[in-house]
Amino acid sequence: MSMYYQVSTKTSLEIDKKEKDLLKNLKKGFNKIKIYKSKDDITVVTFVLNDNSLVTINTRDEIVDDRFEVIPISVSDTLISSKPFKTLELNGFNNIKSINVLLNTEWSIPSSDEGKRQMLGNTENATTQFCGLRSEIPANSLNHATFHAGIEILNEGGVVFGVVSASKQLYSLAVSCEESNEQFIVENYERILLC
Repeated sequence: MSMYYQVSTKTSLEIDKKEKDLLKNLKKGFNKIKIYKSKDDITVVTFVLNDNSLVTINTRDEIVDDRFEVIPISVSDTLISSKPFKTLELNGFNNIKSINVLLNTEWSIPSSDEGKRQMLGNTENATTQFCGLRSEIPANSLNHATFHAGIEILNEGGVVFGVVSASKQLYSLAVSCEESNEQFIVENYERILLC
């Protein structure tokens, strides 16, 4: 049985107004970023703003349909722990030019026979999940969802700092610095200008 389920980006897969307002506070500038890890993966990133307020980004699990879930970001002003894995001291982010919200799209298609041979257990009705741009969704997708997956901050000097939910490891984040296990490739996301 083939099911089709479209999730509008106007549902809980978007960050809400309060979260957007918190992200807009990044325009105040920052010079510290606290990185938190669970085992080897980054799970939380907290920006310490120049006025000492906080903007924290982590992930949340959203079940879109049976056997189809996505991991959008969530934003708060909470300090998760007083003991980060590492604190990055950054110069050049006192004057922020723009902040973009990054969109990711994920979809599932029926698994190929080759893919099923690599699976364990019952492979009847097995699906494989992919991510990319909305324009890349294939005609045979069973489910797809577009969601707020991260942010991109551009300073006045043209330097970008980004944080996105990682596609390879659930509940982890990829950041545009050497601390991340997963590469941050901004071309894999669509941008929405926040401010």
